[in-house]
Amino acid sequence: MNYVSFEEILDLVDGTEDKRLYEPIGEKNYFVNISAKDHASELIAESHTYEDDIYIVKEGEADLYLGGEIFGSKEVTAGQLRGTNLVGDITKQRIYPGDMVFIPATTPHMLDARNDTIKLVVVKIVKRA
Repeated sequence: MNYVSFEEILDLVDGTEDKRLYEPIGEKNYFVNISAKDHASELIAESHTYEDDIYIVKEGEADLYLGGEIFGSKEVTAGQLRGTNLVGDITKQRIYPGDMVFIPATTPHMLDARNDTIKLVVVKIVKRA
């Protein structure tokens, strides 16, 4: 068993680079990767075939867009699609400190923090192929 306190996870969010806490946690068909991000100001629409995402907001706020299709979609690595925007039937949700959002695998999503600052923890639950 691996244990890490919630405070230790939130303390990771203090720089600008992606910081990884654990990889992997778990056995069999899943593992969990926990990282912290001081989100960049560029728009990146993405979808993950094998990964559920959980966002936990520590500081700041941003608009989170979910659904639709990824404009200019390209597979950057196996099961990882990225593009420049989302189009179609999209849901917009403003996220704030203390919010937690679950994004199921295959759900196109995009975080817009271009006019804001946001620090968040990203928990990835990865289904092994």
